[in-house]
Amino acid sequence: MYILLISPLYHPAQSPNVYRWDAIARHWTNQGHEVHWLCTHFCDELAESKINGIFVHRTGHHTLLDGWYNLLGIRSKRRGLPGSGLPRQNLFRQFFEGIINLTWRKFYWPDGNCLWYYPARLKALKLMALHNFDAVISVSLPFTAARIAQAVKEKYPSIHWLMDIEDPFSFVEEYFINNRALYHKLNTRAEERALRLADTVSVTVEAARKRYITHFPFVDGKIFVTPPLYEEIIPAMHLPDGFCPDKDRIHLGYFGTFYYPIRSPEGFLRLLSQVKKENPELANCLTVHFVGTIPIEFIGLFDQFHELSGMLQFYGLVSREQTAGMMKEMDFLINIGNITDYHLPSKCAEYLMSGKPIINIASIANDSFAGFMASYPLFLNLFLEKHQTNPRDIDDIATFLNLKKGEELKNDSLQLYDKKYGGKELAASYMFLMIETS
Repeated sequence: MYILLISPLYHPAQSPNVYRWDAIARHWTNQGHEVHWLCTHFCDELAESKINGIFVHRTGHHTLLDGWYNLLGIRSKRRGLPGSGLPRQNLFRQFFEGIINLTWRKFYWPDGNCLWYYPARLKALKLMALHNFDAVISVSLPFTAARIAQAVKEKYPSIHWLMDIEDPFSFVEEYFINNRALYHKLNTRAEERALRLADTVSVTVEAARKRYITHFPFVDGKIFVTPPLYEEIIPAMHLPDGFCPDKDRIHLGYFGTFYYPIRSPEGFLRLLSQVKKENPELANCLTVHFVGTIPIEFIGLFDQFHELSGMLQFYGLVSREQTAGMMKEMDFLINIGNITDYHLPSKCAEYLMSGKPIINIASIANDSFAGFMASYPLFLNLFLEKHQTNPRDIDDIATFLNLKKGEELKNDSLQLYDKKYGGKELAASYMFLMIETS
């Protein structure tokens, strides 16, 4: 089978979609399928290459800011591997993004990746003429990726279009995609058009599937849930500088990033602050490790909790191999939930397969991560509505930390999960959608 995959980022960029779809595409190439990945330029990477058996085609820029980085030859970008510690605002980037926010972001459509549309559309149609693909897969957000696949589908109606939606587009209100005051109706019409043309649609959580059926009833019957990915990674031997967990302390690890305004660390920081006030003996034993990018929007929030400074350690974005090694050293894993119920954190399968005790900080009652972990025995869910804590939360986390340190789920229990979330299983599920539903 010849497959064209359209997603704006690929190696060496690091993002959940890169990890997920690279694993799936590698399984397909190992089975004899030919996969072409259409993405954006990334600094000095070749425009045409072959990585992990996948044919990679780079054209256009991911965003206006990334285009500027590419032109200047700046390789350390937002999705690269920055240094450790809390970042501080770069004055050039602050100035540049301020101008973008006042001008460009008020008018672009459908999203900040729209500059990629025309070069990628041209490239996709050329590739289609050369390879006569059997299927095209768009991975969105950005919705721009779906628009490129739509152009292919409109010119070649017989091709199977699998529209993979990691993040919804038109009905989202919780965070910024584009200027809804200008484009609300256009967003709805555009997504409706795309959904009608797509042969199959996939989402990662049942709540998203239900939302789509509510807004676009005609998708019922061709929209499916494909769960998050787990891929076993060999841990790195050399871990980041400064990471040397003392076995006498209790180590909590948060792996991932935060997204303004849908995923904020505020509730968790408030909880830690209350623990420090009410149970200082326990607090003095805690070290919390943040592994991943801390967006500039949250730096001021961390600064407000200066009393926690000796408890918190930051490492920035590290390699997947280092992440796997650091996760193994944790006593507990921390997840911070979204304010939406139709997003599922990409790391949830990795957390589940770690076998570690997990603490979830939920900000809504129907938290998607809590639903995903419902059958996991080493799990504590704390619902902090509007980031507020109460004495019971302090008691619950203290009890969980004291009782569950050192506990891990056995391998035979984890194998049941592995069969559901492994790359091989996901690759087979997507292949089924493209073949059996044609």
